[in-house]
Formats: sequence, structure tokens, C-alpha cells
Amino acid sequence: MKKLCLLAIVLCTVCATQAQTEFSIPDLTLEEKFDAAKTVMYRNICIVIVEAKTGGMTPEEFGKKVGRLWVPAWGDNPTFEQFVGFSIWNWSVQSEEVKILEQSTDKVVILVPSLSKELEEAPILESFSIEDLVAYFDGMMSEVATQLGFSMKMTWGDQGMKAVMTR
Repeated sequence: MKKLCLLAIVLCTVCATQAQTEFSIPDLTLEEKFDAAKTVMYRNICIVIVEAKTGGMTPEEFGKKVGRLWVPAWGDNPTFEQFVGFSIWNWSVQSEEVKILEQSTDKVVILVPSLSKELEEAPILESFSIEDLVAYFDGMMSEVATQLGFSMKMTWGDQGMKAVMTR
């Protein structure tokens, strides 16, 4: 009986010790941090797009609204080259691959084969799709382009996201 009581006390002590959670800061590589930040960014964008849709706006309409807020950040008289350069830089930061399909002094066409594997394979939220994300980006950047005196059109297809920017 003594052994059974002693065993019960030891087991309770071990279980109580193990039940205490100890937290620590994860040691992440820069790549892990970037991937996590990108995932959080896309998920936050998904949430606000779904909320806008719930309120009766299309993803493109919501993107245009956001684009109008971004226009002042461009400063005075940015050039077409600055606009295109930013767009290419922006997609290069967010994506594994960006291709320039066509370029001239008045027109640049880029292709981003994949925006987010997670969003392309299956929607993370009900009533959200990769097409919604591209429509949002299209609305936002086309509004910025229009306000700056350019045009931009983004579409989603079998090859990925295509962006056509014209002077």
C-alpha cells in the first residue's frame, strides 16, 4: 500500500510538472519569417475582401477604394518607368517568379505564375477565391495608374496573374 501511495504521489508530481507550459521565442530564419509574413498579409487581405463582399462591394470596387487612399503616397508626377519599376519590384518581393513578357516605351506586360499556392489550391475562407484577390489588386493598382495618368489591367488565368501597364 505504501508503494502504491508513493507511486500515486510521484505520478501526480510528474503530471503537474509536465502540465506547466513554458513559452519561448522561436528561432526563425529570415526565409521562415518572410514566408510567415506573406501568409499573414494574404490572409488579412482575404478577410477584408470577404468583409467588403459582405457589405455589398465587389473585390475590384474595394480595391479601387484602397487605391484612392494610396495615390498620395506616390508624390508629384511619378513617371511611367517609376510606376512599372515599382510594380515589378512589388511582385518580385511577393512572388517566387516574375516574368516580363513584353516591353516597349509605352507598354509592359508581366506574368506572375503564382501568387500564393495556399490560395490557389483551396480558398482559406468561404466565398473567397484567387480570382477575388487578383480583382482586388486590379482595382487597387488600376485606380492608382489612372490617377497617375497611366493604365493597368490585371487578370488571372491558367498561366497565373498577368499585368498589362500602358502609358
